Amino acid sequence: MSILHSEYEQLANLLANANPKELLAFKVSKEMGDRYLELSHKRDNQLLSPEEEKELYDLLALNRIISLAKVKAESPRNSDEK
Repeated sequence: MSILHSEYEQLANLLANANPKELLAFKVSKEMGDRYLELSHKRDNQLLSPEEEKELYDLLALNRIISLAKVKAESPRNSDEK
């Protein structure tokens, strides 16, 4: 397991333990979703600036953290809190 993956896991655990119902209901804002789509389209067409490439990477990292936390929030350990 990489160091970065370990950090993602720790943060996902922290988020998942906060409030599983709220975490599972969380959705990113429309603006953030739209920005992700815009950056993805630019990447597909090789039009990203270095700043946009970093922004896209950050959005993907955030998505990974949220996804991991949601999986952990759905674990049997949290089922009594749903």
